[in-house]
Amino acid sequence: QSTWGRMSDLLTVVDVRNLSSSSEEVKSRAAQQINSAITSTGVFYVTGHSLTTARMNEMKATAREFFDLDESIKEEIPIKPGGFTRGYVGIGGESGSHRLECKEAFSYGYEWPVDVPPTNRLQGPNVWPREEVLGLEWRAKMNQFYEDMVDLARNVVRGLSLALGFPENHLLDQCTEGNTISLLRLFRYFPVQQIDSSIGSPGQEKIGSSPHTDWGFLTLVCV
Repeated sequence: QSTWGRMSDLLTVVDVRNLSSSSEEVKSRAAQQINSAITSTGVFYVTGHSLTTARMNEMKATAREFFDLDESIKEEIPIKPGGFTRGYVGIGGESGSHRLECKEAFSYGYEWPVDVPPTNRLQGPNVWPREEVLGLEWRAKMNQFYEDMVDLARNVVRGLSLALGFPENHLLDQCTEGNTISLLRLFRYFPVQQIDSSIGSPGQEKIGSSPHTDWGFLTLVCV
């Protein structure tokens, strides 16, 4: 049995198309599913969206193009301290615990215009590889995937509003311009046995990702 088959037996599966139904009964049933999920496991699968398996596989391939670059090129765009998470972090570059996290990441978000001053420290321009490295078409694919994820997030948030007994736009009205501070993070995880012993401290415990709580209001994970 596939991982999807095993996990979908355990977790609620919500078809988000039902949240846009003209039938209030269908909407209500989807909202009840979400309510049951968030008050029990706290997580659920979403289906019925535009991000097909083929689209997600395309995005994974696009991400792989970045991670396959030479380390020196990726290190030209490091994430800087201060809370504005854009750019690259290498193996051991971040951790939510004392452990060495065996992963690398690239983070980006809303394509903020370079000539517009941000209004808070979570806004600002993305940090991309040099144009001659991956090209503008690669960047356009990344931006389109971000917009698709934002659209899906808005739909899920409508469902959360209904699940909590509010009008469907209640939470969205509290999240104006949320798309400008949202974040899309791409990760590549490595088997701990493959990590060079020179990385991290001698004898340091290794892990893929330390237990943590995301800082955002909603987390969507591509599986």
